[in-house]
Amino acid sequence: MEFATFILAAQRGYHQSSESVIRNSIEQAVASEQAGFNTAWFAEHHFNNYSLIPSPLMMVAHCAGLTSTIRLGTAVCVLPLY
Repeated sequence: MEFATFILAAQRGYHQSSESVIRNSIEQAVASEQAGFNTAWFAEHHFNNYSLIPSPLMMVAHCAGLTSTIRLGTAVCVLPLY
């Protein structure tokens, strides 16, 4: 059985800074690997605090340098923006 995590990077309130939300999302990907998860998926949303990842490709690239066994992917990639 394989397990995956969906990392949305949602800002739960304006008391959280964008930096802390992104940092927590990166830490979640690293912790998912350490917990034995197989895959981490990153979503993309714009112009709201529902998800603060404007480019899941950049997030995947950054997390790839911090992990070694977990597979990383984009759950949502808005094609007209690329």
